[in-house]
Amino acid sequence: MAAKTSERPALLFFIRAQEYLSAAHELLRSPNRPRAGWWHPIYFCYSHAVELALKAFWRTHRPEIEYGHSLTDLY
Repeated sequence: MAAKTSERPALLFFIRAQEYLSAAHELLRSPNRPRAGWWHPIYFCYSHAVELALKAFWRTHRPEIEYGHSLTDLY
């Protein structure tokens, strides 16, 4: 199966990673957040920031590959 190419540069993935990281920090520090139920969105934001940062890293080394969620294949 041929790899798809993408128009999205590495910098776009990196900027999105920073946005999710910033959102996670804001949610975590928010004085108005309830004690229960907010860990899931905070965890999601942190984990998605990591995912996007990894995609930015991979994109700088292999710009021809369109990345999905098959981490085993990417490894």
